[in-house]
Amino acid sequence: MPLFATWLLAWTASWAAQAQGVEGNYLHFETVTASAGEAWTSEIRRVSEEPIKGMQFDVTWPEGVAFDMDAMALNPEWGAFQLSVSALGDNMYRVLVFNFAGATVPEGDVGVAQVSGTMSSDVAAGAHAVVLSEVILSNGDNENVAEDPLEEGSIVVTSSGCPADLNADGAVGSADLLLLLPLFGCTENCGYIDLNGDGVVGVGDLLDFLLAFDTLCG
Repeated sequence: MPLFATWLLAWTASWAAQAQGVEGNYLHFETVTASAGEAWTSEIRRVSEEPIKGMQFDVTWPEGVAFDMDAMALNPEWGAFQLSVSALGDNMYRVLVFNFAGATVPEGDVGVAQVSGTMSSDVAAGAHAVVLSEVILSNGDNENVAEDPLEEGSIVVTSSGCPADLNADGAVGSADLLLLLPLFGCTENCGYIDLNGDGVVGVGDLLDFLLAFDTLCG
């Protein structure tokens, strides 16, 4: 194995060991890949340091995305809750998750709802941001503890036949590596960063990436 690749594997393992643990109270859209003209499925997740008893937020889908409002469904962890989705216009929707029994969902990184839709056939390759705004996360004392998300999720329209081109800019390079490294060690909901599709982001994915490094994608 080339010296650079050996060093990168060792550095990535060390970096991932120090990058565990998430703090804060926020929502985020799980970045997903899609092809122009095809369907996509992803998830909106909630990260919090305390139990949450309800939430409200707006989601704005990028141009070229057709969101299937009727297909949005809460994850099993939210079984005691109800979901309300309403269209606000300009591809923006308001989502309300609530219950009347005072139930809460424990702290941690928990999937809230599955979301899906389709991409238009003429959408350009690249990362298309999904914006979550006006977020309210109510704790057990009915206080809003929401903070801004640590990062903005996207629907990434991929270059044909080039899965390692993570940012869909037409080439596999250092910018793609910066997208892979933060999820090194991921064991669930790894999305498109799981290049070999084995459910985790690990050495196998990094090796696949290194093999494709410096490739120009058609």
